[in-house]
Order: sequence, then structure tokens, then C-alpha cells
Amino acid sequence: MPDTKAPEILVAETPADLDSVRALHRRFVDWHMVRHAAFRDKLDAYFTPAAFEAELAALPGAFAPPSGRLLLARLGGQDAGCVGLRDRGGGVAEMKRMFVVPEAQGRGRWGSTPCVSTAGRCSTRLTRSTKAWASGGSGHITICPRTWRIG
Repeated sequence: MPDTKAPEILVAETPADLDSVRALHRRFVDWHMVRHAAFRDKLDAYFTPAAFEAELAALPGAFAPPSGRLLLARLGGQDAGCVGLRDRGGGVAEMKRMFVVPEAQGRGRWGSTPCVSTAGRCSTRLTRSTKAWASGGSGHITICPRTWRIG
């Protein structure tokens, strides 16, 4: 990704945008399979192909407005990342499936910052992250225990 400017962040709404998010989600799973190869059995159980493809086919699904959003980042006109925001009830939203392509990583916090801002526009007071695979215990760790107060 040659462009070093801040990415364009948009709400994925068009069929083409949703296809971009689907492709990024597939890259997200592929990345996990390589990065956490020692835990392939847990990953295979979490990302069962049929259920995962059904989730992708149903997008925006749980991330649909008015209480959710799918954000897509483009850098230099290329898809660079995505993150979903879904309502968890009680004024709490969860960031889910945040992924930035490796070649665009290390260029700031443009995944979580727009998500927190979007949560405010969705009348959500709190945002929290989801969990990710780890190397021990139950297989999960909280990747971002921070909770933001919106508004």
C-alpha cells in the first residue's frame, strides 16, 4: 500500500462494499490460521466454514443500522481494513472482526477510533471490544479491555 495518508473510512452499505468486507473477513480468518497455527483446532471450531460463510452471506446482519455498522477503510483506493459495531443491549456496543491488512498495519488507530465515534452516532453510550484467541486457558483473551464513554 503506497499511500501514507489517513485512510478513507466509510460505512459499508453497497453490494460492492459488502463484498469488500467479506473478502477482508476471509483474509482475517486466513491470517488467524497462519498466526495461530498451533491452535488450529480451536480456530476451526470457532470459524466453522458453513457458519462463517452463512454469516458473510447475511452481512450486514447484526451490524446493520440503526444500532450497528460495518466500517470499511480504504487506503490509496484499496481495501485496507474493516470493523463491525454491533448492539449488545443496554447502551453497549461491541467491536467485532476488526482487521487491518498487514501492509497497512502500524499507521495509527483508525480501526477503533471511527468505531467509537460511530457508536456515539448510533446513540450507544459505551463501546467494548470483542475477544481474540490466545495461547492458553480457555483460548480467549480480551484484546482491548478499555471501555469508552460516549457523549
